[in-house]
Amino acid sequence: MMRLIEGLHFLVEVVAILGLFSVSVIQISWLEKFLFFLLAVLLILFWARYMAPKSPHAFKKWRRLVAETSIFILVSGSFWHLYGLQIGILYLALSFGSLVLLYYFQLE
Repeated sequence: MMRLIEGLHFLVEVVAILGLFSVSVIQISWLEKFLFFLLAVLLILFWARYMAPKSPHAFKKWRRLVAETSIFILVSGSFWHLYGLQIGILYLALSFGSLVLLYYFQLE
């Protein structure tokens, strides 16, 4: 069960990055493509510095929860804008579901 929850959480993080990087193939303006690409790069850098478990700067406890919640809300809004309301809500449900399970079973 523990591996399944951690796997779901990792999958949600990967989908966030891939979903934001996929703007290069969507028919939107070049400005939007640039901004969402920049958001994906900044998200990767933020995750690497503050969310990676072995990082010396890794957030712990409530700071990590606030950061993850904020990231998932931001990505859900981005998905809503890029792919539509249903995809945005689906991503929000999966991301918060994985977050609730992660903290409920104290895996984080």
